[in-house]
Amino acid sequence: MKSIMKSDDFKNPPIAELLILLGSNPRKRIVILEGHSDEALWEQHLDLKVVGASYYVAYGKSNVVEYVAQVRSKYLNRVLGVVDRDYGEARRLYDSEFNGIISSSQNDIELDILTFGNFQRCLQASLSSVKLDRSKICSNDLTNIAVCAAAEVGALRKLSKCEELNIDFQCYDFKGRDFSPSKLPNKSWFDPSKLIMKFLDDVANFGKVDNKLELVAKCEVHCAGVEDKISICRGHDVSSVLAILHNYFRKANRSSRNAEDVNDLVLGHISKAEFSQIPVYQDLDNWLAPRVDV
Repeated sequence: MKSIMKSDDFKNPPIAELLILLGSNPRKRIVILEGHSDEALWEQHLDLKVVGASYYVAYGKSNVVEYVAQVRSKYLNRVLGVVDRDYGEARRLYDSEFNGIISSSQNDIELDILTFGNFQRCLQASLSSVKLDRSKICSNDLTNIAVCAAAEVGALRKLSKCEELNIDFQCYDFKGRDFSPSKLPNKSWFDPSKLIMKFLDDVANFGKVDNKLELVAKCEVHCAGVEDKISICRGHDVSSVLAILHNYFRKANRSSRNAEDVNDLVLGHISKAEFSQIPVYQDLDNWLAPRVDV
């Protein structure tokens, strides 16, 4: 059996297929993932074939949760879901209310990787020391700077989820004109309120917020009160800002990067030893370690 399966590989509905797979092999275990990027990342760092298990791509967090809940009713200890925290509570293997789901510690796995990896190694070779010196910063500062900017919109993301505002965040991508890296290291290199309003003023969010200025103020207060800024970020926002910073400080002979490029670099830069320190990896590794009964 191959180590990665996808719901569209089979003719039967996903839950029926999972039950068939587990029922046909009493030692089989399945780890259900959200999507393709998770599939590539986890297979790179943890080969399930050696323990007789397989990854299964469910295409979405809600699908992971649904599939695990239904399959666990029959095969309690043989299916595990791995999801992004996504502004909820982090889920650990040994939680008293463990329900077959474990999650990243930060809002998504990219931010776990930034926390435990050494992304500066990827940036250093592409950056101009002259430009960095002129701004009185070093390559090690750029990730922290990007996190601080992304946290402002992260506060809006969190409030949108908590207050069920249903704000569309795909309506706008950060642009170079939203930032003035030449003003670093001063905080005036971007305007938090203008950044948040880019999303609130978009037609996709028309009528969703009664008082935009009040919400902007609430976001700024919330962000200011969070000591660990990365805890309210999303990986895409951090990658977007990092791409802008990279392009500003890059060497003349280096290509520019977009958010997707940087996200791929984040996912790909971490070593196996570093990845093994991430809590969700340790949870999965511990779950796989014992041979459990049906």
